[in-house]
Amino acid sequence: MLKCIVLCILIALLLFSISIFSLGCESIMSNDARRVLFIPDGFIALDYATHGMDEVLRWFGWAENIVFQDSDEMTIFQTSFRDRSFIVRYRDDYYVNEKSFNEISEFATSVFEQRNTLYSVGDIIKMRGSGGTKEFIGWRDWEMYSLEIVSVERDTNDKATVYLIEFSINPTVKRENILGFFDYVKTQNGNTYNNFILRNPTSVYIRVGNDESIDILALNISQRELLLSVFQDTTRFVSLK
Repeated sequence: MLKCIVLCILIALLLFSISIFSLGCESIMSNDARRVLFIPDGFIALDYATHGMDEVLRWFGWAENIVFQDSDEMTIFQTSFRDRSFIVRYRDDYYVNEKSFNEISEFATSVFEQRNTLYSVGDIIKMRGSGGTKEFIGWRDWEMYSLEIVSVERDTNDKATVYLIEFSINPTVKRENILGFFDYVKTQNGNTYNNFILRNPTSVYIRVGNDESIDILALNISQRELLLSVFQDTTRFVSLK
C-alpha cells in the first residue's frame, strides 16, 4: 500500500515537472515563429527576400516581435512572430508573406532613394519628424516635414566667405528648433562646416574658408523634440553649386 502511495506521488511529481518544463519551453520559444510542415502559398524565404538589401532594409527580433527598419533607422513594420498571416518557420528558415514583404521593401527602397538623391535649390525635401503634417504613405500615417532651400547667396572678402541660405519649413517649428534641420556643409575643397547662424525664421548664415565654395548642404532632423525615433537619421543632401 505504501509503495503504491509513493509511486503515485512520484508520478504526480513527474507530471508536474513535465508541465513546468513545457511552460518554460513555451515561454522561451514565444519569440519564435510557428513551425509548419509545408510552405504556405504566397510565402517567400526571408533570407532570400532580403538578400542584397543590407543598406536598404534590416530586420531583427525584439521581444516577441519581428521588426523591420529602413535606412533612416526608423521602424516601418513590426508584428508578432506568432502572426501566421505574415511569418512562419519551415525547417530552419523563416518564410514571410510575399505581398506584405513587397510593400515593406518598396517603402524602404523609396527611403533609400531619397537618402541618395542629390536635391537642387527649389526642390521640396520630405523628412519624417514629430509634429509634422500627417501623410498616408505605404500603409500608415507618417508625420512629415517639407523643407525647401529657396535661394543661396554668396559673399566673399579677404577673411572669409559667407553664405546666406533662404529656406522654408512646413509646418513651421519653434525658432529654437530651426537650426536642428541644418547639419553641415561640405565645400568643393572637401572641408566641412556646421557653424550655422539663424538670421530669421526663414534664413541662416554660414561662414566657410576664404574663397571656398559650398558643394553640398546636408539637412537632417536632430532636435530631440522633433524626433520620431531616438536613433533616426533622416539625412538629405542639397547641391549648392
